[in-house]
Order: sequence, then structure tokens, then C-alpha cells
Amino acid sequence: MKNKEIPYEKMYHTLFNAVTEAIEKLEAREYQSALLVLEKAQKNTETLYCQGETE
Repeated sequence: MKNKEIPYEKMYHTLFNAVTEAIEKLEAREYQSALLVLEKAQKNTETLYCQGETE
């Protein structure tokens, strides 16, 4: 079974955009919303990584 290449560039953009959005939310004192953005990005990035490993 051939391993698929891990999409590091897509993972980077996912995290970068989430961190940028979370910073904006923190500046607006929307702490819970910032946390949710980061948690979602973490899950999405982990999914991308796992799919790249197994496909």
C-alpha cells in the first residue's frame, strides 16, 4: 500500500488562518469563540495529517 503525501502546506494554512481569527476574537474579548476556532483547527489539521498518512 502506497502512502499519500502529507499535505503540510494545507495544514499550515489551516492553522495560520485559525490563529489569525482567534487573535481577532481575543482582541474583541470573545474568549470562548477564540477557543472554539483553535479547537476546530486542531481537529481539522489532525484529520488532514491522518488522511495523508493512510491513503
